[in-house]
Amino acid sequence: MLRTYERNSLFGVMCGLFGGCFLLAGLVHATGGIEMGELSREPRMIEMALLELVSGGVLVAAAMGQLRRRTWAWKTGLIGQVLGIGTAVLGLLAPQIGFGMLSDVGHMFYLLMLVLMSLSLIALWRSRPRNAVRRAQHRIAARLY
Repeated sequence: MLRTYERNSLFGVMCGLFGGCFLLAGLVHATGGIEMGELSREPRMIEMALLELVSGGVLVAAAMGQLRRRTWAWKTGLIGQVLGIGTAVLGLLAPQIGFGMLSDVGHMFYLLMLVLMSLSLIALWRSRPRNAVRRAQHRIAARLY
């Protein structure tokens, strides 16, 4: 069982990795590919690039908050995870709704991110912070009766 600070650090690193992946994918879709093997054939999709950059930015901000142990980090991580899952679903549906063609690498990227971020969202939700003040008030109230 991980302690709270270890769990926060782990979620911070995971959010940072996911955010970095989305930022890289956003840059690839914004520029129409980078000269690196299979990534040079990625289509240019500005709409998907904007979604990926926003999702990546929120996830990186959540990672920084988690690693610095800020109180807002859990909520930002949750928002970033939901945005990332939505972006991955939209990326998988992009050819059907007319955003452009999706290469095999893009399809595998979105599928992998959807699975990993769904598992991460479940783990993040299970480790949500409990309100210690509310628990203390219930204990005090229980002692009064």
